[in-house]
Amino acid sequence: MHKIQYIMVFVLLSIFVTGCGTSVSYGLFFEESQIVTEIDGKIEAAERITFEKGEKVGLALLDVGKFKQGEDGLHLMGMDFLVTGPNNEVIIDDVDVLGERGHVPLTQGISPIIHAMFTTESSMESGNYRLKITVYDKIGGGSTSVTELIILK
Repeated sequence: MHKIQYIMVFVLLSIFVTGCGTSVSYGLFFEESQIVTEIDGKIEAAERITFEKGEKVGLALLDVGKFKQGEDGLHLMGMDFLVTGPNNEVIIDDVDVLGERGHVPLTQGISPIIHAMFTTESSMESGNYRLKITVYDKIGGGSTSVTELIILK
């Protein structure tokens, strides 16, 4: 009985220390995920999860790959962006956000950063929101996704 309690404490501590984000990978991997914000037109790591209404917030994946190279020498990345609100309602569900902008040359098949942003609005309900990015290789077929929690005041 005590062994089970210790395991549960370890699991709960691990979740607390590593944060609320979750990730799933099938053939593509990333080095790090970050909640980001835009300040004066520049994307920066937010280093926080609580935001005021009106702020521009997003999710970024760093060093994503390895994408397979096409016959034209370019890589073909795709990305979906999903934002759900406090009642699990869908706020944003953008599919293939990159479009033709994902058809690019990459050094060693690695993209240094892939991100998606949205502007929170005054009409949005305060509470917990989940941001999910799914990145996929349109040539090689792999994918990876990450979900992070933000709090809107």
